[in-house]
Amino acid sequence: MDVTVGVVNLNEPPTFVDGAVGGSAMFVVTVPENSVLGTALAGDKLVATDVDSADQGSVLRYSLEGEQAAVDLFQVDPISGAMVFKGSPTALNFENVAARAFELTAVVTDSASNAVRRPVQVRVLDVNEPPRFVGTSAFFFNVLEGSKFGTLVGSCAAVDDDAPTSARGQLRFSIAATDGTTSDDSALFEISQAGKLTVKQESLDWENQAEYSFVVTVTDGDADSPLSASRPVLVIVRDVNDISVDSFAALPADVAGGVAWDVDVDPATAAVPNMYNGKVVDWRATHSTMDALSVTAGGARLVISGTNLGKTAARIAREKAASLDPASYPEDAYTRYEVTYGPVRGTKYAATTNCSRFGGQSAPNTAIVCSTSEGAGVNHIWRVTVVYDDLSDVLPFSRTSSAKTGFAPPWSRARSSRTPGAGDAGRRRSDAVRRQLRPIGTAPIVAEYHHDLALAVLPDGFAPYRGVACQVAVDAPHRRITCRSSPGIGRNHSWRVSVGGQLSAVSGGAEGTSAYKPPVITKIGGLGADMADTKGGQQVLLSGANFGPVTQLDADGNVIAGLAPLAMYGRDGPSWPAYHARDCRVTVPHEQVVCITTEGTGRELVWELEIGAQRTARMLDMPTNYHPPVVSFYRGPGATDADTAGQEVVFIEGRNFGGLATVVQNATYGKGSAEFSAQDCSVVTAHTLIQCTTDVGAGEDLTWSITVDEQASVSPTTDYHPPEITGFAGPAAADASTNGGQEIVIQGNYFSVGKYLQSVTYGPTGSEFAAHGVPRVRPAQGDPLPNCARHGPRAALGRDRQGAGEPAQQRVDVVRTPGDQRHDPGNSATNGGVLVRVTGQDFGVKWPLSELSVLLNAGGHATPAKAVMDAHFGSLWTGDSSARAAEVELWLGSLERPAIAMSGSLKDGSHYVDFEVPEGFGASRELLLLVDGVPSAVVPFRYDAPFITNIAPDRQQVETGLLRVFVEGESFCSGSQGCGSIKVDGVPVAPESWTHGQIMFIIPDPANADRELACSVEVDGVSSNVFYFKKPVPNFNALEGQGEWEDMKTVGGEEFFVAGVSDIDTVTDLTQIQVTFGDSFACPVYEKKAATPEEARDGKETIRCITPPGVGAGLPVLISVPGGRSRASELTFSYSPPRIDSVVARDLDPDTNKIHSFVDAAENEDGGIPTAGAVAVVRGEGFGRPEFDSQRQFTLTSAYTGQVLPLAIISHSDSELVVTLPLGDGRRHPVEFVVGAQSSRLSGSPMVRYRRPSVASIGPGAPQAPTLGGQVVVIRGKDLGPTRPVVHLGPYNCTVLSSSMTAVECRTSHGQGVSLPVAVAVRDQTSDDGVRYSYNRPVVQAVVPAHGPTSGRTRPTISADRMTEIPGERLVVTVVGADLGTSGAVELRPSEALLDAGVGMVIAVPAEDVLLHNDTTIRFFMPEGFGEDLTVRVTVGGQASREAVTFSYDPPVVDGVSRADKDPAACQDRERVYLVNLPGGATREASRTVPAECFDTRGGYALLVEGESFGRSGAFVSIGGRECRVVSQTHNRITCEAPQGFGDRLGVHRVVIRGKNFGWEPTAVAITVNDIPCEGAEWLNDGSLQCSPATDVVGPKNVTILVANRTEPFVLYDFEEMFITECKAPLYYGLRGEECLKCSVDALGANCSDGDEQMYDLVVSLPGWWRFNYTTPHPACHEKRQAREECPAFAPCEPKWACLGANLCSEGYTSERCSQCVQGKYYRINGECEKCPDQPWLIFVLFFLAAAVLSFAAWMLNARQVNIAFVAIGVDYFQVLALFARARVRWPNILKGLFRWLSAFNLNIELAAPECAIPR
Repeated sequence: MDVTVGVVNLNEPPTFVDGAVGGSAMFVVTVPENSVLGTALAGDKLVATDVDSADQGSVLRYSLEGEQAAVDLFQVDPISGAMVFKGSPTALNFENVAARAFELTAVVTDSASNAVRRPVQVRVLDVNEPPRFVGTSAFFFNVLEGSKFGTLVGSCAAVDDDAPTSARGQLRFSIAATDGTTSDDSALFEISQAGKLTVKQESLDWENQAEYSFVVTVTDGDADSPLSASRPVLVIVRDVNDISVDSFAALPADVAGGVAWDVDVDPATAAVPNMYNGKVVDWRATHSTMDALSVTAGGARLVISGTNLGKTAARIAREKAASLDPASYPEDAYTRYEVTYGPVRGTKYAATTNCSRFGGQSAPNTAIVCSTSEGAGVNHIWRVTVVYDDLSDVLPFSRTSSAKTGFAPPWSRARSSRTPGAGDAGRRRSDAVRRQLRPIGTAPIVAEYHHDLALAVLPDGFAPYRGVACQVAVDAPHRRITCRSSPGIGRNHSWRVSVGGQLSAVSGGAEGTSAYKPPVITKIGGLGADMADTKGGQQVLLSGANFGPVTQLDADGNVIAGLAPLAMYGRDGPSWPAYHARDCRVTVPHEQVVCITTEGTGRELVWELEIGAQRTARMLDMPTNYHPPVVSFYRGPGATDADTAGQEVVFIEGRNFGGLATVVQNATYGKGSAEFSAQDCSVVTAHTLIQCTTDVGAGEDLTWSITVDEQASVSPTTDYHPPEITGFAGPAAADASTNGGQEIVIQGNYFSVGKYLQSVTYGPTGSEFAAHGVPRVRPAQGDPLPNCARHGPRAALGRDRQGAGEPAQQRVDVVRTPGDQRHDPGNSATNGGVLVRVTGQDFGVKWPLSELSVLLNAGGHATPAKAVMDAHFGSLWTGDSSARAAEVELWLGSLERPAIAMSGSLKDGSHYVDFEVPEGFGASRELLLLVDGVPSAVVPFRYDAPFITNIAPDRQQVETGLLRVFVEGESFCSGSQGCGSIKVDGVPVAPESWTHGQIMFIIPDPANADRELACSVEVDGVSSNVFYFKKPVPNFNALEGQGEWEDMKTVGGEEFFVAGVSDIDTVTDLTQIQVTFGDSFACPVYEKKAATPEEARDGKETIRCITPPGVGAGLPVLISVPGGRSRASELTFSYSPPRIDSVVARDLDPDTNKIHSFVDAAENEDGGIPTAGAVAVVRGEGFGRPEFDSQRQFTLTSAYTGQVLPLAIISHSDSELVVTLPLGDGRRHPVEFVVGAQSSRLSGSPMVRYRRPSVASIGPGAPQAPTLGGQVVVIRGKDLGPTRPVVHLGPYNCTVLSSSMTAVECRTSHGQGVSLPVAVAVRDQTSDDGVRYSYNRPVVQAVVPAHGPTSGRTRPTISADRMTEIPGERLVVTVVGADLGTSGAVELRPSEALLDAGVGMVIAVPAEDVLLHNDTTIRFFMPEGFGEDLTVRVTVGGQASREAVTFSYDPPVVDGVSRADKDPAACQDRERVYLVNLPGGATREASRTVPAECFDTRGGYALLVEGESFGRSGAFVSIGGRECRVVSQTHNRITCEAPQGFGDRLGVHRVVIRGKNFGWEPTAVAITVNDIPCEGAEWLNDGSLQCSPATDVVGPKNVTILVANRTEPFVLYDFEEMFITECKAPLYYGLRGEECLKCSVDALGANCSDGDEQMYDLVVSLPGWWRFNYTTPHPACHEKRQAREECPAFAPCEPKWACLGANLCSEGYTSERCSQCVQGKYYRINGECEKCPDQPWLIFVLFFLAAAVLSFAAWMLNARQVNIAFVAIGVDYFQVLALFARARVRWPNILKGLFRWLSAFNLNIELAAPECAIPR
């Protein structure tokens, strides 16, 4: 059988092809080191076969196995089996022995999964690797400019992966320019084979080139193909502070302009010499330590020379060429100079911001030019900081100069108003200096002034005055300061000012001096003021103002010449002054000068006072007097039994005769009168003895009168011994309280008894102060003076009794240590400024001359040991100088003496002193007071401990790796004298700056930014709180890129930003950023981003927010983030201050129905605040909200008192306030609203006014308004207060008794007038409402006399030759009435009918003829005139009297007629004797009267008619009915030419009968009067007849007239009273039916001048007489007046001056003949009425006390058996003297009083004034 064998095909595994690498069983492949990804491996190739591939189609696949690290580096292609590198090049490193070969397994697999494996070795091949630099692609190195040769710049680190031991591993370095050529940049450096780059040339200058770039190359050591590597290198030169400031120079233009000066300039050779104050000046002598000077106002340009002051010109040129836009490259090359200067640190002043390179970009960087700012002082160093705005990474470097500058010294001229010495004394502002003054806020200014200031050395005792609180005027910095003057005197004071340690020149010229107000004397007193001793040596007290401070004394207690006042006095006239007072000095500052009189005489001596070359006005209205001479005794030959031929010497003894040089003006003697005049009188012993020679004379009991210097001698007086003080006792005798009020016992002699004690005074001169209380006198024991207020450490006590002698003086020590003081508050911040009140006892504040000082050990000066202090203080308290310690004196001298703001007394009697604490430090500092050099006990004063409120670190302006830290707080002290230290984590750090509120230091930036550092400040051993800080807080430049945030709206809503904020980029949540203004107002942030590319580059951002509502100014802008807050910077935010636009009433005025404005403006005269107050609406803006400021305040300041009144605020919004205005008055009251420490006054607050007073009525007025005043009137109106108003009725004051807002009650004063405006003045506002007031019109009640001669004079005296007429005395007319006022016009007026007819005239009394004018009486000289029944009209204040009181001039009275051209004796009838022959041859004599034939009937000669009341002109004279033509006329004499005529006894007095139809031509006339022919009847014209009637009785008459050829007469009957005869006053009197009697003969004592009598008796008594009316018949009456029912009789009064006339009595007298005194008000003594005392009962008490004393004295004398007979002699003498009291002699008052009291020895009961004890 066929056997078929089938073969089954099996799948066989694949196989690798052998011999791939030499047939080796291992595949070997290679790869170069450092191969990159994808590199194919060389060597064996993986190849496999499979026999099944043909029949089964098997496919082979390759893979690798092995360690994963090796598998990761290589990859095989699965199809082809090719291997590649898939790892990092660094994985293939031949130099790494471990990595030179990698073991793998190659795997091939068929389709049936049959696998075959074969080992594979990958071998790494060595490759020459290039060297490489370590690091980045370029090298950046920093090197400091100016580095030395060999200075390492940096290392160019390079490596080569080839083995360093191989040739390939040896590296070489080189540098070259970037373009392969030699480079200037590379030439400055070299590199070592180790790659170290160093400085080759020492010329690196950052200001010239800041960067150097080149290439560094490294090459390996391969011999065939060396490899190399290159890298760029940038060397950055770092700026170092190589700035130097070497010198200063002023620009020539500024030197020429007088605003800057080069110091080192010789004026003789300089092209532009230094000019100062208009003069060439050489500064080298006075300012050689400085290079240049400038004006204090700033603006002077100084060239600052140095090195490295900015970029070089070459660098600027390179930067400019390299910029994108060279044309826009800034001129300043992005370089800014911050320059400050000043003393010590050079930071006090900042130069203005226009500092620039001197010469521009192309100039060297060795000089800049800056303008100075305002300032003062000398030896200022400068600090120049160069800031590069284009290089934010470059720190600004500063350098302080060694050279110095200064401000020019001030020069001054005073421009002060005359200044008072004190209180107001020395406290007025004076514009003292006006050139080269410091700016506001600089160091204190010292201003001195004196009239001898120009002297190199002032005279001994002189010191210049010093201005107080000198400040630069805000409105004129650099040009004016204001100072308060010190107390002083004088004029022509030049000024000198020290500013910044420089003294100005002494001012001068018209505007260069100042003056105090000249002194003014207002009162003169003292013992030397009146009846002064001619020996001098008595005190005169001159009171007044502007006397200056207390006169200084030298060490010996003497007045320093030139400082003492000069007092001169004498009688006013050409020879004034006659005397110079001595030892004058000011004892009460500014108010009193005490002088000692010199030897002198005279009265009416007027004084002038000269103080500081300024004189008072001559004190004319208060003269002083020396005592008149007192003659007491006579001796010498001419004193007794003198020869009547005279020429004998008389020595007159006495006192007050004056010195030896005194001229005796007159010496008379006689019996009661100056009968004889002595001759050759002179003072032979000063003051006490005069020698004279008698004249021819006779008589006995002759008394002498001496006249010296216009003073007549007086009778001698007696005096007691003046009081003497011998000692003191009591609590106030030593260690008295300066408050006074303690009792002192004054011991001495001659103090008398208490009732004679007049005063007790004390003080430096014994007169400045008056002791008070109830002094008691204990004879021989001393004088206790309780309640004597003692004010000073030393005083002199003085007493003056009865004006006798000088005040007795003795020094008494009343020093008392100021003690028990405390102060409030007891602490202060270290910067001071707190007002502290020290209270205690015995500060001497009541003594105006005490010197009070506060001493504070503010600087911590070492205090002497307590024992030494106690001993020293004890010596001062006890006055023992032996224990005083020099070290304590030095310690006291080193203490601060702050100025005292105020001192005084409190209600509890303690004293206080307010002072402002100076800056200082320390937990317990000594505080004490000095009162006149006496120290108080020492009390502790505490300065506050330091306290940290914030720490703000930043990295600004410091090098990398440093942190700048600002510590803010308070009471850090000033930093001077090592007063404090600061620690961080307990380690002290050095501060860069230190003030009371801020410390800055720099520390390394902590490596751990999250670690908190602890900071504390320690001052004087007291540590602050610990404050932690870590990373920088937000910070920004407050002076760059910020906005001006002033006057921002208080309602908020405005955009605000802070630019350039650093260290805030990590805070992304805006809610975590808080911007606040101050501590109160948060500004919500809505944006934070870089606002400019520069900010983005520098990592800064701008924060923006919307302002919140708020108030305040200068609020620091603070930025807070989690972790800290920015420091307080100079960036501040200010809300606008409140502005008040209007102040109006809230409510309608009920009177006007208007809303009134309260603003004081011209257009608002009718507006204003009601004086009772009101609610006001204040509108404006910027008021804020009430919650913003709890201390907000609306105030009204009184324009009159300065009192600031806080007002209640009812409601408050940003634009409106409702406030309550208080009651008040006046105008110009500033209102002010202060909120957020901002005042509305900054925007001009208005002033408000109160309504002016308004008057509605006044009453009562006339007729209840006497001109005498005293009427109480009530004025009603509105707004009449609350200040008591001043009321005027026209020009007259009305004394206010009470007042309210609506009514004023006042008492009228003396006044007159009608319709006077009523003006009520409240403050400076016066009512003007048209209300009027009238005084009563004048009322005339009587005129005495009622008639008088036309001449107004008594009869004239005619000379013997009848040629001269001497006028008589002028007669006085008295008008009595009511409301006559005090001035006005008096007229005598005829009737209006007569005036209308042109007959008569108004007779006005000239004002100069008025002798007396008061409300009830007007006395004036009777004027010339004529007429009868003239009405007396008085016009006062526009009102005329209406009463018909008349005055008549007397009718003409002819006393006689004679020949004017002949002697009256020649016209007397002569007796002619005839011899008659009688029958028988006898004769007898016969005689007859023969007329003198003086009055021929032919007429034509001159007749003289004499009489009275003829008038001055217009008289008509007829003789025998024929006219005697008047040639001349006076009131008493008429000369006329005698007409032809006949007859005798022709009457000159003629009666003219006026009528009509008397005919038009002369006809026969017959006139009878009561059937008696009227002689000389004559026709004158158709209306006038005249005749001379016969003598008849008084009364109307029947008259018959036959004329004009009529046959029937015309009859005038008596009842028609057309013809009446009367007695003409004032010579005659008589009523109807009576004959006329002559007053001076028949009625002695009668005044007949009241008019011509008819029906009424007008006769009254003369002054000194009394009229009685007796019932007839009465023997005292004239026989021709017995027909009356009552007849007048006149008797004299006793005393005669008791009767005023017309039965009127003087004041105090009453009853008939004014013989009684007014009961209860006056009493009679020595026949006269004296006014009763206010306390009449005291008279009885004193009377009985005197009686008791006398009785007791008599009893004592009797008990001691003393013979009292001698007393009777004295009693008799005194009784005789007392009789003189009743003599009607005008004794001097002093004698009159003496006589009166001596009448007690006559048991004169009148002394007891019994009438005064009887009620009215």
